[in-house]
Amino acid sequence: AIKKAWTAAALHRTTAQVRELMITTDRFGHGLQFTDERFCIVGGGFPIIDEAGDVIGGVGTSGGPVDLDCECSLVGLRKLGFQTDFADPLAGAPKSAKQTKAKATKAGAGKAATGKAGKKAAAKPAAKTAKK
Repeated sequence: AIKKAWTAAALHRTTAQVRELMITTDRFGHGLQFTDERFCIVGGGFPIIDEAGDVIGGVGTSGGPVDLDCECSLVGLRKLGFQTDFADPLAGAPKSAKQTKAKATKAGAGKAATGKAGKKAAAKPAAKTAKK
């Protein structure tokens, strides 16, 4: 479980995604798990991602079948309010906090311009931008 958590945090991906990358691409190369004894490429490890999109740790579960290990980790993440939707492993690592904020501000401004957001929601991105 510790190796699963470490791998997920270090690589910003679930351990199942790391395994998939190793099997289907040469991006990480075969044998990654032999480069450092902390790596684990068995499902059940997930990065802990905060509200800003930054990886702040990892969680791992071991002892059962892989699908049950994965579900146990996901239940814990959900219960604590962390992200449980993980991007396609070929799409890249999670964005930095600055990139995430800029995207959120731009999306909010776009909604305000097209009238899709309420008055209160439309004012928020502009107010946050004005503070900086």
